[in-house]
Amino acid sequence: MSLVSDMQELLDETAGAVFWTTSHLYNAANQAILETYAETRHEYVLATLTLTASSEMLTIPSTIMIPQYIIGSSGKYWPTTQAKVEQYYREWKAEPPAYPKHFVIWDMETLRAFPKSSGDYLFDICGVPWPTCGEVTSTSTDPSMPRLLKQVITQRAVALLLEHTQPELADSLNEDAKQLANKFKIQLRNRGGHNIARLRPTTIFTHAQSGVIKLGRKFS
Repeated sequence: MSLVSDMQELLDETAGAVFWTTSHLYNAANQAILETYAETRHEYVLATLTLTASSEMLTIPSTIMIPQYIIGSSGKYWPTTQAKVEQYYREWKAEPPAYPKHFVIWDMETLRAFPKSSGDYLFDICGVPWPTCGEVTSTSTDPSMPRLLKQVITQRAVALLLEHTQPELADSLNEDAKQLANKFKIQLRNRGGHNIARLRPTTIFTHAQSGVIKLGRKFS
């Protein structure tokens, strides 16, 4: 079954559109895809930032939805806010040009470097890309994605449609979506190579083999 047909089944409209048209379903599905991919952050992409001398504004590459960190010649820099820059240095506007080591998320398309650039520099930026599965349309009703992620998006999309007419049911669907999203994150965590020892049978970290464990304790 496709993503759209799964939504229709939850809405009890498998025989055809009764109240929710296909346009409603497509819009809700696309919004749910954006929200879910931004929450799980299971995909990453690298892009290049170019900063010229005496400039401070950089355009976030169009391939990146959420900037995660910037890689420069001196290491990694995590995006910050203008308020934190002002707390760090009250006279930041008077700082002479140098190699930038702070990057402010100015708006959804722009980063602001501090201090101003003293030359031409190249940076790599790593971030969450826009959903690679594509949009739900009349010609693409079942985007390619992991099965569990598809269930999250289905529940969340239907909750968006029912938010104003059946808020209690929408809340229930959102809770189901949160639980499924947590299971998906656990799957991603368990795929990491550094988790092999923790997941091995007879490991001493027996309490950390299942569930949402934030802290594992070693038992002797």
